[in-house]
Amino acid sequence: MSWLLLAAVFVFTVGLRYTADYNMYYFLFKHEIGITDIGFKQLTIFFKERGWSYDDLFLSHLVAYTLIYFFFIKRYTSNYFYVFLAYILIDYVHYANQIRYYLAFSILLFAFHFMFKRRYLWMIICCILAFVSHSATIVLFTFIPIYFFIKTNNYFKFIFILSIACFAIVYLGFSLGFARQIEHFGEYFDKGGISGFVGGLFNSLPYIFLVGFLYFQAKYYIKNNEDWQEDKKFVFLYKLTFYTTIFIPVSFFLQIAGHRYVMPFLIIYVIFFLYMIRDYSVRQKAHRLLSFSAVCFVVCLFIYILPSYILKENHFLHELELMLESIKYLKYKQW
Repeated sequence: MSWLLLAAVFVFTVGLRYTADYNMYYFLFKHEIGITDIGFKQLTIFFKERGWSYDDLFLSHLVAYTLIYFFFIKRYTSNYFYVFLAYILIDYVHYANQIRYYLAFSILLFAFHFMFKRRYLWMIICCILAFVSHSATIVLFTFIPIYFFIKTNNYFKFIFILSIACFAIVYLGFSLGFARQIEHFGEYFDKGGISGFVGGLFNSLPYIFLVGFLYFQAKYYIKNNEDWQEDKKFVFLYKLTFYTTIFIPVSFFLQIAGHRYVMPFLIIYVIFFLYMIRDYSVRQKAHRLLSFSAVCFVVCLFIYILPSYILKENHFLHELELMLESIKYLKYKQW
């Protein structure tokens, strides 16, 4: 079943000839100017020297990080199907569009995995590879000291306070104009990446629903497992899941923070959820899976459907349709 879903993911990605950033990447590939990340630049040179096209580079990224995610998930659960199904349904537009970042993020997940396994040399190697693939991943390196130095008992409280502090700092930086000077991120303050607070809050509701659901699931799990702090895998997944809370308030007015530092962690959210219900009876598992599936369904509504009725435009639905139309063999317009 897992391999069938993996094949389905490739069906909906390898034929893509349009994404929101497709033309930008093609321009970078063709002219080799404005490329800020060493990894993408070297891959561009490598592909062009061999006479390969940008489509080949685009496809190689998609295949590479899809396989990396596949092998990462396999290290934590055998239910790859459920994890990746939720991930692709909710985050397909970003997943197929931000090829540099999702390659970097997939590598960074393995850096965190090696950190958890205390294989620090491999952790460092993966961190370096993630950074050269996309420099924005350096923000997520902060998880490493937080994981080691913040006690589990006080972890969520610390993360919540830190999220408020980060919101205040970033908001102040934006208000004073400092944020526009930050390399790599400043452009998002000038391209409409900043939302009105109400619109930004609406766009962040999917993150709040997902993290809120997992928060109450974790509280129930902790209440019923006295030795939960001895379970190193649970602690690792718990810390990695709620680490993303830091970026949710910031995403109220800077959407790119949610797109980069919250939504990609959906893979971890689902793995964490499945880990918490692993010992439940079949009936209990069914109820919990149904509940989480309902939350994912609501999240999909907020991403793809409700913006048409609440906001001025439905960006994700529009991009989704253009992307599916670009896959010629799907014949999307005939659906």
